[in-house]
Amino acid sequence: MHSPISTKVRGISNKPCPATVLGSRPQVLPSYLAWTVPALFLILISGSASAQTTYTWTGAANTAWNNAANWSPATGYPLVADNAVIVTTANPPVLDADRTITNLTVTSGTVDLGARTLTYTGTGTFTSGAVNNGTLAPNSPAGTTTLSGTTFAAAINGTADRMLFNGSIFNAPVTVTKTGSTNDYSNGGNTFNNTLTITVTNGRQYMYNSANDTYNGNVILNSTGTSGGVWLGQNTGSATLAAGRIVSIGAGGFSIGSLLIRNFTQTGTTAQVLTLTGASTLYFQTGSTFNGNVTTTSPGLYMNGSTFQGTAKFTKTGSASEYSSAGCTFNSTTEFIVTGIGALALSNTGTDTYNGNLIVNSTSTGGIWFGATSGSSVLASGRTITVGSSGFSSGDLRLKGFIQNGATSQVFVLTGAAQLHFSAGTVFNGALTTTSPTILLNGAVFNGTTSFVKTGSANDVGSGGNVFNAIAEFTNTGT
Repeated sequence: MHSPISTKVRGISNKPCPATVLGSRPQVLPSYLAWTVPALFLILISGSASAQTTYTWTGAANTAWNNAANWSPATGYPLVADNAVIVTTANPPVLDADRTITNLTVTSGTVDLGARTLTYTGTGTFTSGAVNNGTLAPNSPAGTTTLSGTTFAAAINGTADRMLFNGSIFNAPVTVTKTGSTNDYSNGGNTFNNTLTITVTNGRQYMYNSANDTYNGNVILNSTGTSGGVWLGQNTGSATLAAGRIVSIGAGGFSIGSLLIRNFTQTGTTAQVLTLTGASTLYFQTGSTFNGNVTTTSPGLYMNGSTFQGTAKFTKTGSASEYSSAGCTFNSTTEFIVTGIGALALSNTGTDTYNGNLIVNSTSTGGIWFGATSGSSVLASGRTITVGSSGFSSGDLRLKGFIQNGATSQVFVLTGAAQLHFSAGTVFNGALTTTSPTILLNGAVFNGTTSFVKTGSANDVGSGGNVFNAIAEFTNTGT
C-alpha cells in the first residue's frame, strides 16, 4: 500500500491524500501528479528565495542593520539579492557584519559601516548624507556608481562599469576601477582629502569636466586593457593639487590610452614624475601650471598650452609623430629627449616661450622640430639652446620660427646621422657655432657671427633666403 502524500505548498491542502481502497484495489495519486506537486513546491520555494526586495531604512527599533523592524517593509533586511535605500532617521543604521546587497542608494542620513565592508553588485547612487567607518566596495561590472553629494569617511575600494564623481567629499582613500566601454564624464566639484587611485581598463574616465576638483591627497592613475585613458579636464572644469602632493602612475601602469591634463594647478613645489609606456600618449593642455620640477617619459607627447615653473624634462619614446599646437611657457631649464622613430613637433601653430635654457637630444630617427608649420618659439635673453648629454645623433633638429632674444652666444653639436635645419622665421641675435653631419639653410636670419661645420657624407642643398648680418664661416669636413 502506498504511503500518504503530504503537500505543504501555499494554496494546496495540507491534509494527507489517503490511499483509498475501492473494492480490493488501492487508489494511488496519478503518476503525472506524483512529480508535479513536489516540483511545484520547489519552484515556489525557489522563487520566494530569489525575489528582490527594496528595503528603506526607518530605524524604527534601533540602529541594527540586521533587525527587520528597522526597515520598510519590515519583512526582513537587505541581503545579496536586495536593494537598500538610506534616508535620514533618528537611528542611523550600523552594519552588523560584512554584507553584500544589489543596489545601494543614499539620499540623506548617515550609514555607519561599523568598521566592516558593505559590497553592492549593482548600481550605487549617492546624492547626500554620509558613509562612515569602514569600506564601501562596489563590485558591479554592469552597474554605475554615481557620487554626487555624499561625504565619505569610509574608504571606497572596488570596481564598476561606470564611475561618476559629481560633487562629493572623500575623507578616506578612494581606489576604483572602471571597466565599462563608455566614456564617463564626471562633473567635478569633488574634494579628495586622501589618496585617489583610478584604474581604467575600458572606455575613458573624464574628471572635473565642468566644475572644480580639489586634490588634497596624492592622485594615482593606471590605464590598461582596452582603456581610452584618463582625462583630467578638457572642458570648463579645473583642479588643484595641494602642496606636497603628487600625481603619478600606479603599479598597474599606464600603457594605453591618453593621459590629458588641462586646467590643472599644482600648488607647492613638489617634484612630479610621470612614466607612461606601451601605446599611451601624454598631453599637457591649456590652463595647467606645474610649480615643481616635472619629469615625464611617454610614447606620445603633446605640449599644448601649459606653464612649467620648475625644471622640465620630457622624453618621447614612441613611433608616431605628434604635432603640438604650442602656447606653453617654460620658466626654468627645459630638456627634450627623443628615443623613438616618431618626431616631436613643437610650436606647430602657436608660440612657446622658453625663459630658461633649452636642451635637446635625439638618439633615434624621430628628431625634434620647432615650428613645423606657422608656429614660433621664443628663447629669452641670456638663455641658450644646446645639445644635452644624450646627444643628438639621429633625426632632424628643425628650427623654424625660432627667435632668440638678446645676444648670448649659441653652440650646438650634432653627430651621427643627424640633420640641422635653419628655416624661415628663425632669428639668432648672438654669435652661433654649429657642427652637424647635415646642415640645411632655408631662410633664417643671423645677426651675429656664424660658424657652420658640416661633417657628413651626403650633399646638402639649402633653399636659400637667409640673411647673414655679420661674418659667416662655412667648413666642410665630410665627404
